Amino acid sequence: MGMQETTGIDATASIHPSVQLGADVTIGPFCSIGPNSSIGDGTVLKSHVAVGANTTIGRNNTIYPHTSVGGDPQDILWHGEETWLVMGDRNVTEKRTRPTPFNSSMPTSSSSPGVKVLGK
Repeated sequence: MGMQETTGIDATASIHPSVQLGADVTIGPFCSIGPNSSIGDGTVLKSHVAVGANTTIGRNNTIYPHTSVGGDPQDILWHGEETWLVMGDRNVTEKRTRPTPFNSSMPTSSSSPGVKVLGK
């Protein structure tokens, strides 16, 4: 039988005071959540997940270990401007993926339900 998820925040997690957490959120060991971010109801961050500043993660997402969500864009047009990332509901990331904004011209959004973001 597999491990059961436990709702709550691991003592090793680092969460900026401005972060908004929904109901029944699970934040695993060694996760980090940056300022002005929000995590929707029922979302699970496994271990070692980094959520950057200005990132909105919707409801019922599962983000696997060593994933970085909302970090600096990997775009040659980005020159340090403030960016935002919006992830919709019911997404699953595999371990070691990196959903990031494309550039500073507009927020990046992944709002389609059921999207599976694959790693390498």
